Amino acid sequence: MTDKTILVTGGAGHVGSHLIELLVANPKNRVISLDNYFNGSRDNHIPGAEYREGHTKNIAALVPESVDIIYHLGEYARIASSFEDVDKVYDMNMIGTFAVVEYCRTRKVDKLVYAGSSTKFAIEGNGRHQSPYAFTKANNVDLINDYGAWYGVPYAICYFYNGFGPREVSEGKYATVIARFAHSRMSKISRAASRWSASTVGATATRSATRRAIRCWRSPRRSADRSASWMDPLGVRNRGTT
Repeated sequence: MTDKTILVTGGAGHVGSHLIELLVANPKNRVISLDNYFNGSRDNHIPGAEYREGHTKNIAALVPESVDIIYHLGEYARIASSFEDVDKVYDMNMIGTFAVVEYCRTRKVDKLVYAGSSTKFAIEGNGRHQSPYAFTKANNVDLINDYGAWYGVPYAICYFYNGFGPREVSEGKYATVIARFAHSRMSKISRAASRWSASTVGATATRSATRRAIRCWRSPRRSADRSASWMDPLGVRNRGTT
């Protein structure tokens, strides 16, 4: 018996996939992901969830079910590249989010949880004008606040403040700084571990050797490079709020 039907936009992304992982742990939840796979990946699919491909502006056609809760994470989420991708930013963040908020109003969704951006708090609260990304995110917060006041749409706005960890985009134009760093570190350690494994009697697997190499790398006594010794390259800790 399903108690709640929960929709996660951007459910194949970094934060969205971790959220779905938590939600499907409750067998009474029916969890649906809506993602256009702009930055999401099918490698991030979590067993037990339903996945639908499409733009949030088409949410009414793609999700005809009665939904209890919407976690709206599915937006353009990069600052620097938003200057050259302004058309994509407007399309995903303004048009897409308006459709999601309207869906909540017309379908009487019990709760909308929106992923806001802390960029608007920069420059003594005037950060909304720093980039196309910041502008759209700040305007969406205003839109949701107003829909709450005008139409009684129940909502909550969350700020993640640089959450990072497994399933981040680590390569290409939209890679995050920490994921790019971790990927580079892991590649170097893996190459070193492979060489060590090939010349060591009793080494059973490259992964086992990699773990040993990581322990050596993290130890101040055995590694000259300690600049990131707090990080485990096999599973970067998520210090943000997810």
